[in-house]
This record gives sequence, C-alpha cells and structure tokens, in this order.
Amino acid sequence: MNNTDKHHYMEFQSDDFSGKPSLLDELIDETLKEEPSYSLPDAFTDKIIRKVDKKVFLQKKIYELLFYAASIIVILAIAGILMYFVDPEFLKSILDFLIVYKWFVIIGLISFSGIQTADYLLLKPYEKLIF
Repeated sequence: MNNTDKHHYMEFQSDDFSGKPSLLDELIDETLKEEPSYSLPDAFTDKIIRKVDKKVFLQKKIYELLFYAASIIVILAIAGILMYFVDPEFLKSILDFLIVYKWFVIIGLISFSGIQTADYLLLKPYEKLIF
C-alpha cells in the first residue's frame, strides 16, 4: 500500500457522520455519474439466470436422488434385519396376505404414484426441466 492509498484509507476511516458528504459518498457519486467503459451483451442477465437455475435445479435433483437411494438402502437393511430375526412363518403369512390382496396393493401403489405425479405436474410447475 503506497502513501496515497494510506491517505485515502485514513480519510475513509476518519469520516464522521455529521451530515456532510464523506469522501466515500463523493467517490460513489462520481462513479455512478460516469459512463461505464464496457458494455454487456444482449440478454446477459437472462443467460446468467438460466445458468444459475440449471445449477440449482441439478443440485436439487442430485440431492433428491441421493435421498431416494439412501431410503432404499435403509428399507433393504430393515427388511434384511427382519428376515434374520423374525420367524419364517410370519414372513410367509405376510406374503400370503399380499398374494390374496394383490389387486388392492397394486391399485393403491398406482394411486399413490398418480397423486405424486399430479403433485409434481400441477402444484410445482417451476420444478419442471429447464433445459
């Protein structure tokens, strides 16, 4: 830091807030009054927003995928533990129940999937693919 920079730094630090414009305020005013020496391309903000949206969208989808994968692993672990500690006859009775009422289970799963799909398409339209 040279002497001029130190002097300006000290002026910025020593400004009081007595109502008179400070050196920093004057510098900001001068900067805002000057015409910028560069120009941004057309639709610059749209391009930046699109890139940020893609990044946020992809991060969110990756976290959802990881959550679903972890959920499946936990469910399989619980099923494995149950199969190890539970009597095989009890598991057979559960499978027999599912076989007897298979259409109710299938219709229930399809209904649940339909509700999830409707929620995604109707209530969260901003989460659709943006590519």
